[in-house]
Amino acid sequence: MRIQKILEVTNLSKKAVYFYIKEGLINPDKNDENGYYDFSEEDLNKLQIINNLRKIGMSIQDIKELFVYPSLTNFFMHRQINNLKKALSEQIEQLQTAYYFIDKLPNNATPGNLDFSLEPLHKAQDKNNSMLDQYFPSIDSRMIAILIWAAFTDIEASEYHNFLWEKISNELSFQLENKLIYLKKIIYSLNPEQIYNASVHMFKVGREIEMAEKADLNRYADKLFNNCAQIVEDENLRRYWTLIYEPVLRPTIDFFDSEANKLFKEYNPRYSKYSDNMEIICKCVLERLKYEPIILKELIKCLGEEESHGGLNYSHLMCIYSFEGSIFTQLELNKLKDLLS
Repeated sequence: MRIQKILEVTNLSKKAVYFYIKEGLINPDKNDENGYYDFSEEDLNKLQIINNLRKIGMSIQDIKELFVYPSLTNFFMHRQINNLKKALSEQIEQLQTAYYFIDKLPNNATPGNLDFSLEPLHKAQDKNNSMLDQYFPSIDSRMIAILIWAAFTDIEASEYHNFLWEKISNELSFQLENKLIYLKKIIYSLNPEQIYNASVHMFKVGREIEMAEKADLNRYADKLFNNCAQIVEDENLRRYWTLIYEPVLRPTIDFFDSEANKLFKEYNPRYSKYSDNMEIICKCVLERLKYEPIILKELIKCLGEEESHGGLNYSHLMCIYSFEGSIFTQLELNKLKDLLS
């Protein structure tokens, strides 16, 4: 179809369409004889998607990355909402500051009258995020749930499935409470490639355990045992675990032990097989660790002081199984320290 048809359907300007072609977002065929573009249905659909994303302020670079990593659509949308809320909070602060200036200025004001402290504003501005959360509630728990259960979200969702997913997201938000902010910081600090790599890793881990036959579980138990030994012996990996255990891993592990785990088994029965197989694997490794007191002692040291008295449990081992390659180890250690400080 010709560009006039495209402009009629999308309400885009010719300049915008040519800009998207130049940026490589669409690649319509071009007639060498007359130089006219011939747009396909796929080009039209893509332009409509681009138009929708531009309406929510998404940058051209983010749109490009979204098309490179289409399976991360939820991540891009959640991140854009987070960006918009942050920008809105900053604009509200600027507006409050401007009103503060007006209230303080005399009728014959000059630039010299603007030289006063803004300290009294800080207390009022601290309330902005709370106000925004009231009108635009946080939905980050939904995104985190998607990342956690990446291997088991590829099902056709019914109305009942959507109801269960809402309960799972609410349970996640309740369980992690204020600790959610640390996990959120880590996720939004990752680039799409890192998120994609971590998602592929979790998908692979989930599927291989789910599909494993009983006779093969010893092989996965060997892998888990080796992962336990690696956390003890690999100084860099141990630093990651120790750094994020209390602020991130511990509340996440608590979440896996919560009502949400039962809800997700109902959401996707395949998760039940994964969970059952992983329980067998963890039980086998716990028995084996009894005969490896040095590794067991060092692993327990990695836990917080409170939990070290209870020793390792299945949830700890499930986390260890997928720890290397997860979202928790994608950032450089120094950057992770800065985020958690």
